[in-house]
Amino acid sequence: MAASPVTVTWSFPGLWVQPTGESWLPTPMLHLYGRIPAVVGPYEMDAACAALTNTSSTAQSITVVGSAPGFGADSTQSVSVLPGTPRTVCVNPGWDPTVIYPLRSFSTGSLQAVVRDRSGNELSRTTRAFSAMPLNSFVWNQFGGADDGYLRAGPLASVFVMPNDGAVTTMRTNVEMRSIFPGHFGVTSWSTTTHSYSRETYNRTQSVPGGSWAPPEMFYLEAGESFSFTLVSSSGGTDGLVDATLFTDVQYNAWATGAGMMASQAWPSVTSGAHGTFMATSAGWYVFVLSGTRNVLSRSVVWTRSNSRADVVLDALQAIFAELRAEGVIYRNLGAGEGTGYQTISLPPDSIAAHAANCIDGTLLFASLLENIGFDPTIILVHGHAYVGAHSIPLRFGGGTLWPVETTDVGFTSQTFFDAVTCAINNCVVPTTPFHVYIEVATARTNGVQAIPRTH
Repeated sequence: MAASPVTVTWSFPGLWVQPTGESWLPTPMLHLYGRIPAVVGPYEMDAACAALTNTSSTAQSITVVGSAPGFGADSTQSVSVLPGTPRTVCVNPGWDPTVIYPLRSFSTGSLQAVVRDRSGNELSRTTRAFSAMPLNSFVWNQFGGADDGYLRAGPLASVFVMPNDGAVTTMRTNVEMRSIFPGHFGVTSWSTTTHSYSRETYNRTQSVPGGSWAPPEMFYLEAGESFSFTLVSSSGGTDGLVDATLFTDVQYNAWATGAGMMASQAWPSVTSGAHGTFMATSAGWYVFVLSGTRNVLSRSVVWTRSNSRADVVLDALQAIFAELRAEGVIYRNLGAGEGTGYQTISLPPDSIAAHAANCIDGTLLFASLLENIGFDPTIILVHGHAYVGAHSIPLRFGGGTLWPVETTDVGFTSQTFFDAVTCAINNCVVPTTPFHVYIEVATARTNGVQAIPRTH
């Protein structure tokens, strides 16, 4: 039989080759193999690829078969290779999750691939040994230097976000009850004009002392965001009059210490039914105060205000933070696999069961809970560290402001929730880091980086 006019060159882009020459099969990413036309992060997600070149003058019908005995079913691709037009055909075994996902240690296997012509004649055969990684392991530095590889590989961390896991869903119930909007997570709606998350307003009941002021309320407004309040009822004295004032945090500090009288807006001598609005021209913290400085008698006041975008996101983050702390989740500095090219990661349900998490474990757990209650979480990676945040507007509508939280602070009772937010904003854990990389989970999933489809 005459030699085939089709030449074959093999490659295995979906296997991660280590400096030792060993090939690793990235178990956490198996659900991505063959489902994405390009690459995910720095990785091409195909198991075995045959580069075909037809040196004849007529088209050649070719079949490529790939298999991984013991790990998945055969996969077949049939193509026509035109003369002078090289073509690459990739095959991915039908990976068996019941065999692979329970792995918690490396397991050896092999990729086998063969090319045949239309008559069934074998043109080329190849075998590549691999070590299947445990499901709960991740390679940060697979490509480039420590910095480049870490940041390029980072988006793939989103495969470990598991919003629909049973343990996550169970914890959500307790998280809801720590919210100022209890029972409303999962009923997310959006404004038709700002596309912001929205939650119902609620009444505050306060006593406004005569000659003084009620405890102030601080909140964050984005540029262009509106604020409104309503004095539902005000009683006391003969008229129930109080003064309502909106300050920036700097203005309030000056006013409260007698060092200044500036305010962003004031509504003097208001009573039951009064309503006021304000539009923030710049982003920042604002303070709303009800005062009775011109009154002798105290007033009993019920009032409500609009919830800012930041209110809703910070409430969700603090509810998760508070519940994890109540559950006794501690920080543990586990880096199993360090020095071997990979890191063992506790999946979200494992962190819940162990009541312990390191930075990436806690980040993945936070992200899972955030997505479960309807927010777009963001994994934030820096050199050697990870934390999480959520956007004030859904990512599909632009994202708005990103509010981060240092998840490891859950395990340190001396740190409050706002300490954790301040720490994350200032990147206090890794102060010399020259830059961040933000990994929007929702965006990553749009590009195919879905959560692990666990079956166990």
